[in-house]
Amino acid sequence: MCNVSDTIYSHGKEDGMRIGKEDGISMLSQLINCLNEDMRMDEILLVANDQEKMKELMEEYGIK
Repeated sequence: MCNVSDTIYSHGKEDGMRIGKEDGISMLSQLINCLNEDMRMDEILLVANDQEKMKELMEEYGIK
């Protein structure tokens, strides 16, 4: 019975990680589109390497 619960946990964890990754990609895409629309091209390059700047800009644009 323990193997069944381990398998269920493992699949749930994998699904959660996949969904989290997809959500993160979607949020980053939204941010890049917002920055592009506002012609803030220099900041598009910054978010590629600076997670704190990315979080700051996502908060500014209300991306959650």
